[in-house]
Amino acid sequence: MVNMLLLIVLNYGKKLKIKQMKKVLFCLSVLSIIISGYAQQPIPKIGETININTKNWINFNKIPIDYNKIIIIDFWATWCGPCIAAFPELDKIQKKYANKIQIIALSDEPKETVENFFKTKKLNFNFSIDSSKKTYDFFNIEGRPTTIIIDQNKKFIWAGGSEELDSIITVFLLTGKLSSDTTNKDNLFRKYYTLSSELQINKQYPFYYYINISNKSDNFFKKISFKPPFEITYKSTPVSTIIKELSGTPSLRFINKRIDLDTTLVDIEAKNTTFSINLDKISDIALQNIKSIFNFDINIEKKKVQVLYLEIPDTSKIVKCKNKIEGGGIIATKDHQVTIIRLSISDFTQYLENQCKKIIIPSFNSDNKFDFTLDKYKDFESFKKQLVDKYGIVLREGTADIDFTIVQ
Repeated sequence: MVNMLLLIVLNYGKKLKIKQMKKVLFCLSVLSIIISGYAQQPIPKIGETININTKNWINFNKIPIDYNKIIIIDFWATWCGPCIAAFPELDKIQKKYANKIQIIALSDEPKETVENFFKTKKLNFNFSIDSSKKTYDFFNIEGRPTTIIIDQNKKFIWAGGSEELDSIITVFLLTGKLSSDTTNKDNLFRKYYTLSSELQINKQYPFYYYINISNKSDNFFKKISFKPPFEITYKSTPVSTIIKELSGTPSLRFINKRIDLDTTLVDIEAKNTTFSINLDKISDIALQNIKSIFNFDINIEKKKVQVLYLEIPDTSKIVKCKNKIEGGGIIATKDHQVTIIRLSISDFTQYLENQCKKIIIPSFNSDNKFDFTLDKYKDFESFKKQLVDKYGIVLREGTADIDFTIVQ
């Protein structure tokens, strides 16, 4: 641009006086410095460490910015219908991950304009105005809504539309990784990405480990290997179910007060290929990871409740059902009969508990495994009679102090 102006001046230089020429050339040199200064400030790219100057921002609702959290800036305007329509969802995301993220709705409009809009809204995230427009210029904001994410290390990790934010931030908190393939980006956001842009947090475990938000079209799948190499696999499984199973809590002793964990589905795959870590340790690491991601507490609360005591006064019947073959347990249902193979007394008790919907406490301990065959029963009394007649197992009513696992 400067070269073209200089060419024009030189072509018409004969028409200008020397002093006028000097003034024009001086102005052109200043313009050149200004333009080159802008050229030296390219658009930030994904993966770069950036510093955002918020000194000139006007904070409307006085919610302070916590730079120890993941910062999400949503560039919006009062005239932008999609921006305003997204606010309720942004509010839900802020509440959902309150300890992990901070959402900032940033406008570059006059204070009075935003102030009039804000009077009619009650939202729980930061509303600010970029009065100097420096942040808008820094990110070269051309369209709205545009949303960017900056992690706790001040790295620029994502740019896109706010309608994608929930799944994007969930995946990042689950995996510590965001893929940024430019082929998947709209032209509006492509400028922030390079082909090699990719951010990941290294999480070193002594086993293969993967956790991600699930594709809701996938079917539920579960596989747990109790012998080396230990393996845990869940597909499209509610978070609450995984918490219950990884914590080893029976269903009737598990109380979930976080309803959102019933509807959030995740995939987990953990496999020990080095034999250096057991299944309990793998389960504990996965459980702690999920706990930090979804921000819930697990408490143990003791309650006195009605229970059934499983007793075997006469063991002569059940010893005949002992199974000495190595292997895992099998439960199969055919016609009106359930066949149970190689279950310990504790595992059989758990099966009975799930069937009876009553907490059962075994009074008989054994490391042996047994086979059982149960016929279809009409009521609970006929079921108890069947256990006594076939296996000498007595279910006696009583009370006990039981530990309940509370998720909240």
